[in-house]
Amino acid sequence: MVKWIDTDGEIQTSVNMMPPNARSIANSASLTNGTEKGDDSAGTSSAAVANNTFYPTFTDQAIDHSQAEVARNFQTTEFGNGAANGGTGASGNKADASMLKDVSDNIAYVMDDGLTSIAGYEVGRSEGSHVYIYAQDASRGCFFTFIGTGFTMTGRNTSSAESAPISIVQNLPYGTHIVKIYAGGTHANTTFVVDGIEVYPESNALIRYGGVIQVTFHQPKMPPIPEDAVVIADYMLMADFVPLSSTSYGLVSKGTRGLGLSRDVACNTAGTLDLSGAEPYGFNLYGTNMTVRLPMFATNYVQRGYQSDTRTELYRDASTSLDSSATKDNTATMESYAHLTSDIVLGLHNLGWNAASGSNANSSRIEIVSPIHTSSHYQTFETPFLYELVGGDRNMEQTNLVVTPDGKTWDEVTRDTSYIGNGVLSGNVEGGGQSGIVILDEWRGTHAGSSSRVSYNKDWAIAYDRVICLVEGQYEVNVGTLNNDQHQKVRVNANSGTQYLIQNHNAGSDNITISGVATHYFEKGDYITIEVMGGSSNYNTFEIKRV
Repeated sequence: MVKWIDTDGEIQTSVNMMPPNARSIANSASLTNGTEKGDDSAGTSSAAVANNTFYPTFTDQAIDHSQAEVARNFQTTEFGNGAANGGTGASGNKADASMLKDVSDNIAYVMDDGLTSIAGYEVGRSEGSHVYIYAQDASRGCFFTFIGTGFTMTGRNTSSAESAPISIVQNLPYGTHIVKIYAGGTHANTTFVVDGIEVYPESNALIRYGGVIQVTFHQPKMPPIPEDAVVIADYMLMADFVPLSSTSYGLVSKGTRGLGLSRDVACNTAGTLDLSGAEPYGFNLYGTNMTVRLPMFATNYVQRGYQSDTRTELYRDASTSLDSSATKDNTATMESYAHLTSDIVLGLHNLGWNAASGSNANSSRIEIVSPIHTSSHYQTFETPFLYELVGGDRNMEQTNLVVTPDGKTWDEVTRDTSYIGNGVLSGNVEGGGQSGIVILDEWRGTHAGSSSRVSYNKDWAIAYDRVICLVEGQYEVNVGTLNNDQHQKVRVNANSGTQYLIQNHNAGSDNITISGVATHYFEKGDYITIEVMGGSSNYNTFEIKRV
């Protein structure tokens, strides 16, 4: 919805109305919830029939993109930060998509909006001509969570190459959605499940082995407005809130903003965060005597977790119990739920839950009920050091407000970014000899012993033992190290072999600083690795600039 002022000074409203029923790749009205959601039908032959269920219903009409626009595209390796630089020994609690190898692992990562996430159950990473995540066995795969109305992906096709973009679903009710992509009983084929509805069975070999290269999230298209219009408000209306009433796997309440518990929430020190690749958002927060709070602009909220009825009590602020006016479930899985039976007055509330007396409260996520949401959830805000993902309840900041008919924000039109410069990546190894593939371990803050060199990354993803190009273009790569009698090689799209971008050699026995600079045109998905051969390196530096 856009509020704008015309040339006569009158306030006008333009709206893009989404249909009540979704469309999927199945192009079918006979979709059912099946084992994912029980026996309720999830199909209708009409696009106009009202949907008052918490799960989406689907028509038998082909996917229509006319009302949607791309909100954001992510490569799977963007879901990570090199396991928080914790290394493979810390993978039990920090493993993410950026550090996967060709071995089975459980992974999870939540973006800094607290909503967009990946969780992988026994998945690996293939590094052939295309880097993709894939399921290691039958009934294994990934969850993706996002906010919007549609989901498109590219993956591994039947010939082990990159598929064309595949539109899985469009015209979903606006809010948070959970897409499950997993290998079927034959392992080679892939099943797609959206909010608990199986929209594509594994008998159709569209994608092999649950292989995912990149995903695209869609949102409602901005309605047309005159070129001389003055925009005063631009936002999405959330779908009407319908709380879930089932505890089958991978469900979400309609019209909510989901939030993973690894971000943003205030939890007392009794809380413990564990990775669970088999759960949406990938992390569970638990503890006896634990308290969880989150300030939210809301009328209601849904706590998700294990045996919500007996293990948690809903609260406002520090000491106001809401439990006597709550609807609660006590299923012994992480899909149990609790929410307020009646909505409260819209406003900024500090809501959450306490562990019931003597109980170990175990929670997986929050679903926030708010009438509106920013139209630019996946907009990034550039600083000299980062691209911050703008999300949450921040609807009216000047960085978000769209003010031109082609969708530019006030920030994009007026902001002077010349001070930012052309640096996009700076990393470092602080001490400790390394041989083989170099693992950079300083990615934030200033380098030890230097107040002028700062670690950061933009347009390139941190991926533990490499960095991956996210924005195609010409870049200058600069590496340096303090070493003894060794070769240092910088390679593109390879960990070994004779092809390299930069090669340095120090034949001496003393600590000598060697460095190299090269310019190269990188395509999206290309990655760089640094290798030390014949010795060990200390204090490696690594920088990339736009050319």
